[in-house]
Amino acid sequence: MKSDKLFSEDLANSQPAVLVVAEWMRQRMPPEVEVKVPEIVERPTYEERGDYLDDGGFFVIDKDGRRRGEVKRRGFNFTGPDDFGDHGKVYDSAIIDEVRKVDRQGRAPLLGYFLVSNDLRCFAYVPGHTQGTWDTQEFIDTRSGGDRVINYVYPVNRLAFRHVTEETIKAALGGDA
Repeated sequence: MKSDKLFSEDLANSQPAVLVVAEWMRQRMPPEVEVKVPEIVERPTYEERGDYLDDGGFFVIDKDGRRRGEVKRRGFNFTGPDDFGDHGKVYDSAIIDEVRKVDRQGRAPLLGYFLVSNDLRCFAYVPGHTQGTWDTQEFIDTRSGGDRVINYVYPVNRLAFRHVTEETIKAALGGDA
């Protein structure tokens, strides 16, 4: 189980990636489409965590309704499928997220997952409509004390990679790129 300290660190580390992807999307959408990032409200205590579950990293709202984008910042830099990996190893599959989180009910329809390079200069897109094709794989989460977690994974060669300009990063982060 993730500690409060690790949870807070992960939340703070992920927010720049959410803002960058939302800005990238905003720049490509027609004016009548809204891209909205919800306010982050951190849980006061571990015991209250159930009352503070997020509904998505950002939302795209148009005439057809509201779809959620989930953003995951990776702990390594990448520019495409040829260097998507860490410690000199290129991965065949990308971890999307924990099965228990993805399958949680009662949320807006999934636009997709955006797996963001640690340097924010690239992301890999997993379309939501592919969810029925995702595989599962068990991992040991060494950061949380060795818990076993089951994650959805997706082939790297099926990811859609997009590059992010320095201007987009600055627009998203207020010049703190």
